[in-house]
Amino acid sequence: LDERMNRFPKAGGIAELKYWRGVVYRQLGEKREAEAAFKASLAAMPPDEIAREAKLELGVLLHAAGKNDEAAKYFGQLLSSSNASKLGGERLAWMAEFQLQMKRPEEALKSAEVLIASAKDDGWRQAAYTLAGMAHEALGRNEAAAGQWRKALELTSKTKYAATAALRLGEMLSKAGKYDEAAGFLERAAAGAVTPE
Repeated sequence: LDERMNRFPKAGGIAELKYWRGVVYRQLGEKREAEAAFKASLAAMPPDEIAREAKLELGVLLHAAGKNDEAAKYFGQLLSSSNASKLGGERLAWMAEFQLQMKRPEEALKSAEVLIASAKDDGWRQAAYTLAGMAHEALGRNEAAAGQWRKALELTSKTKYAATAALRLGEMLSKAGKYDEAAGFLERAAAGAVTPE
């Protein structure tokens, strides 16, 4: 790879070679070198398919290294691509939670919507609806937030997101003076909360 890039620095396919160099570095556990190679590949303007794969690889490396803002940037660029579902439930939920924490509810909502569309099981759908509700709430769309939380609670999965959806919905109903309905959701939240032994 090095020889080809040195002999033909302006030749076509350099971006792809840099991408594959990154893959090799990642497989060898050389994370810093892999990160640099994926960034170099993207800077060399690879074809769309290679660019999407490089962004995914780079996002995974950055997230593992605790470089969350940068990881979210690369993952975020994939949300409207055909690779969005490759991010998987765990990364999409993380993206939505991270964007909410960073006070970027529009971006959080995009991640949650992709998760809603791509989730293969009720646990991730429950996470997606809960996080979408939190994003809507942050945007001041309380009716939409309540609707998402109700969808989350219609699912039978018992994830941490079910307790969160019940708590948020109960609090919202309580603020609206609907105490009887709120009490039922708050009880459900308490029952779903995990307590240390």
